[in-house]
Amino acid sequence: MRFELEPRHVFQRRFDSEALAEALHDCHLYIISRRDAVRIIRDSVEVYPDRITFAAAIGFDGSAGHERFGLQFDESYRVSDFRLHAEGGYFSFRTGHQMWHGDAWALTSMAAKASPAIAGQEVLYIGKAFGEEGKSNVHTRTRRHEKLQRIYEDHVGGPDIFVTALRVVRASVYPTDHIADSEKFRIAKARKCIGTFVPADDNRIPGPAIDLIEHALVAHFVPPYNEALTEWRPDRPTKAMRSAAGTGVRLIEVAFNAAGCPARFYSRHVAEPTISHLIIHDLPTRRRPEVLRGISAVDVAPQWLQEFASRCRALSAGTDELPFVALRVFGPRAPRVRKPAAVDLHDDIYERMARLKADLADMPGTIHYDGEQFYDPELRQLRVGRCADGTPISWQLYDGQGRARHVTIFGPAGWGKSNLMRVLHVGMMQSRGILLWVIDGSQRNIEYMRFLARRRLVDWLAVDKSEALLILSAAVAIATDRLTRERNADEVSIAITIDDAEELLSQPRARELVEKLALVGPDADVRLVLCLPDENLARFGGSRALRRTLAQHDACFLGEEDALLTMEEFRSFGAN
Repeated sequence: MRFELEPRHVFQRRFDSEALAEALHDCHLYIISRRDAVRIIRDSVEVYPDRITFAAAIGFDGSAGHERFGLQFDESYRVSDFRLHAEGGYFSFRTGHQMWHGDAWALTSMAAKASPAIAGQEVLYIGKAFGEEGKSNVHTRTRRHEKLQRIYEDHVGGPDIFVTALRVVRASVYPTDHIADSEKFRIAKARKCIGTFVPADDNRIPGPAIDLIEHALVAHFVPPYNEALTEWRPDRPTKAMRSAAGTGVRLIEVAFNAAGCPARFYSRHVAEPTISHLIIHDLPTRRRPEVLRGISAVDVAPQWLQEFASRCRALSAGTDELPFVALRVFGPRAPRVRKPAAVDLHDDIYERMARLKADLADMPGTIHYDGEQFYDPELRQLRVGRCADGTPISWQLYDGQGRARHVTIFGPAGWGKSNLMRVLHVGMMQSRGILLWVIDGSQRNIEYMRFLARRRLVDWLAVDKSEALLILSAAVAIATDRLTRERNADEVSIAITIDDAEELLSQPRARELVEKLALVGPDADVRLVLCLPDENLARFGGSRALRRTLAQHDACFLGEEDALLTMEEFRSFGAN
């Protein structure tokens, strides 16, 4: 009789939510494990459209050292808005409208291709959560399980504790074994397994099967917090073992395969953290005669079995241990227990977006512009929108010393960065005192650029990098000239707007020119307006100097519920 197991998910959280119970309804076994803490170092993260690189501190206080990791993404994903929570123990980022989040350890293990140093999890306890008629599950059992609380208490200030829910994906019975034909094994008798150990029509794993699997796992790993079932004793069978033997079963196989999972399990008894564990146990009812066509665990010396197992691992190293890792995605509404209580990812934003779409669907197809002016000549500011309570939101074009203000607009794709920049364009056109130069960093706004060109609404347009370099070079030359001579009162203000600026800043020459404009532009009445997905260093072309300078000017964060907190974090870059 063979059972195949796989990890459903590896959690670093307590099970105290009915949502998790519903998500893991078909799991009836779990592993409690530990490993050294893994925390992503905040200032080490570099986010590019197609990859993320970061450094991680290994150990509760980083005592085990720091390592650098990288993750490459498919071209169809555009990574943005990478954030760290819980002091680097939890991450989140977006690809378009999809939010990804989870434990820092899982992301690091994926980047490390599940190397034992990162993926290794020491098994502390194995338990089953099987109630009447199979209705109890991992959530129900773990929540009321004092053993888990004891483990948490024993590891305060030490390694991280994980709970892995296991799912039985397949159960089967087959006649191939090492049993002598003289034992008159009957197929009809083996049919008793169906419904007792092997699922019947409803695919529900029977209770005795869960008992056998738990026993096999505990006897294999011998976890320190398990007090019973630490040996498989055919001479002292459990109720489940006797029941299985009574159906004619003579051999139990439990194949535990963690392919795709970021964890590799081991224990003091099983020293090597491997992707899979094949556990085989006999169910002898009496001493059996020798059979030359097979082997019996009763008749094989333990030393030979150990050598045989080592050879099997060596033979399978090229196939079974392929470093394949995948992150499980719950979708936009992950169970509440999936993340730490202190981490607020604002999941309700999806419901609000749905309501907003419904409201927009009820609006008339044509919205008329009421002629409101975005530019206020007396205050020298642009009105760019309104708060929920109707309070106007404005951008001050100059500071108290009369220096031009830069502005950086942050937000993931589809959240209105380009639209806000177009509002600023309208306001600067209405001012009739700002020379507007527009750069499209990615050529994704080509129709809008053609519209500006046909209407001759701006002074200079750039839809490729060569033209963009000409604009930036001219702006630097003008700013330098203005600072080396006495200013004329009638000199026109210059505004350079760069949509998808991260694309342009990836070019060294463009980055160098933008860095210089960020520094000298304000005193020369030359301002920058940049659109970026987020405030990660890679978005600024890796230039700390550029990010530091722009952090001292204005910024706007779109799609952010905690915009004030994010603004404070961005402002802190300007103080460094």
